[in-house]
Amino acid sequence: MTDPDLSSLKSELALMDARLGDLLAKLPEKHSNETWREVARHLEAAVLAAEDGFDVDHILPLLKEASEALAVIRSDNQAWKEIQDTVAERRRLAVEEQKREIALDGTVTAAQFDLVVGAMGAAVNEEIGGCEFLTDDQKEELLARIGARFAQTLRYPILEPDTEVPDSILDVRLAVGEVA
Repeated sequence: MTDPDLSSLKSELALMDARLGDLLAKLPEKHSNETWREVARHLEAAVLAAEDGFDVDHILPLLKEASEALAVIRSDNQAWKEIQDTVAERRRLAVEEQKREIALDGTVTAAQFDLVVGAMGAAVNEEIGGCEFLTDDQKEELLARIGARFAQTLRYPILEPDTEVPDSILDVRLAVGEVA
């Protein structure tokens, strides 16, 4: 299994949070209702000016003001769309991260497993090695039997003392001190 931190989505979630902060900070200070009122006010003034016979030079600035206000509204709408998309993506990532954490809750890494088995093997080897009432042949036979039980329990084939084992398979003989 790979390092659980490598598959963590916490950094992506933090990035989404930062993006949301940026997007919210860029929203205009005016509420869009106020901006719509501003657009309506400029358009009404332009229509009244046209009806009163004012020339284009008088009407054009009013239309330009309305156009600029509409640009603010479009930008505001785009920002809110981006905020909604970012919130949805953040929600999706949070759900994935929660699933990952639940899945990892009962998982033991291969390195952790190797440490436990190695510690158990070292303890067995130390205890058997310290037994003065056993001969060296009895100690070797006992260690071989314990190694075989480890292998059987771990669903590994029983390893003969001279068997070459690929690095990807736990060598139970090393764990119980059968091989120096």
